[in-house]
Amino acid sequence: MISKEQVEYLAKLVRIDISDEEKSAIGQDLSKILDYVKKLDEIDIKDVKPTAHAIEAVNDARADVGEKESAGEEIHERRDILDSFPEEEKGHLKIKEVFE
Repeated sequence: MISKEQVEYLAKLVRIDISDEEKSAIGQDLSKILDYVKKLDEIDIKDVKPTAHAIEAVNDARADVGEKESAGEEIHERRDILDSFPEEEKGHLKIKEVFE
């Protein structure tokens, strides 16, 4: 059983004020939790393999493979973008000022 003093110590650590009734109830709850954990210690797990996930995780993402493009195609795409934009200056997109 968790003592009242232990509950008071824990309350001080987490910086909460609790009444005497709450100290008693919290002590009982913590004791039940610790009793349950002790029961888990009785389970034989020596042949159980450790796992990172309960189910096997598979990465379904496609391979990240780049495609080679000729320099001419790249320039052509850039030119298409610049041509479709309302204003251009020295090969850059020109936009209105956001801040004055």
